[in-house]
Amino acid sequence: MNNQGFRHGLWGGAVRDLLLGRIPIEYDIASSATPDQIQDIFPKTIPTGIAYGTVTVVIDGHNVEVTTCRKESGYTNSRHPSQVSFSTNIEEDLARRDFTMNAMAYNPNTNQFLDLYNGVDDLDKKQLVCVGDPLERFLEDTLRPFRCFRLMAQLGLVVPLETQDALIKSSKEAVLPAMERIRQEMDRLLMAPYWTAALNLM
Repeated sequence: MNNQGFRHGLWGGAVRDLLLGRIPIEYDIASSATPDQIQDIFPKTIPTGIAYGTVTVVIDGHNVEVTTCRKESGYTNSRHPSQVSFSTNIEEDLARRDFTMNAMAYNPNTNQFLDLYNGVDDLDKKQLVCVGDPLERFLEDTLRPFRCFRLMAQLGLVVPLETQDALIKSSKEAVLPAMERIRQEMDRLLMAPYWTAALNLM
């Protein structure tokens, strides 16, 4: 995609896992290209989530999700944003992420690494810190608290008191996400090495 003049890079969990010396389960790519442009560039694609800017690119039998950088607002159903606007600015995209360790991006072609919210520092301290206001992050998407406990169980992380307070407050205000999504997170939590600590906090 460099030949087409668009900015792109690995982001989120893949960058986090690589920094931890773990093999990522999946590689997600953020791009300044729009979904239509992504579909024009690659010969085989799947419109996985066009409304949210995500296109699955099929290369040599492997599926890679490429998501257009975006800004979000108006989380009316406590799960998905009601307004999505595409952006060419990956920094704006990172601002909407849930946790600092998931808000890092890396471009292997240019060796550029973005860590605007001190995700590396939080990884070193083994603490799970939200991007911005934790209560706002949890109320935007009510699956995030479950993701918080799952990451705690998988990586042996500590949840700071500010984040714990936000978890308590959000549980009193939020509408639960779909049960199948909760079950997916709970299945992964219970298979993780630090599951007892996560359940105790939950």
